[in-house]
Amino acid sequence: MRTMPIVAPTHALRCQRACLDNLALVPASLLPSKGMWQQISDTLPAGATLLVYPNAESPLRAIMQRLASEFKHRGRDVLVVPAEHVLQGSSVA
Repeated sequence: MRTMPIVAPTHALRCQRACLDNLALVPASLLPSKGMWQQISDTLPAGATLLVYPNAESPLRAIMQRLASEFKHRGRDVLVVPAEHVLQGSSVA
């Protein structure tokens, strides 16, 4: 499996005017369910990251786990939620 490097943000994101409240990384299969995972994302403090893991058989899960550990290592607050919880509409506190 090919590894993807984590690269620096673009110039637009590095500008002082650009301010992201939080970041949500979800599998493309959950894009139709945006309302469900966005509710979770909106409850996070500014600067936090929401990572929604795909099902256990997906090779994307290992990548998401690596991203979570990298974000935590860089000092970001990270909330990890399995896709099953998002699809079931479970609340995460």
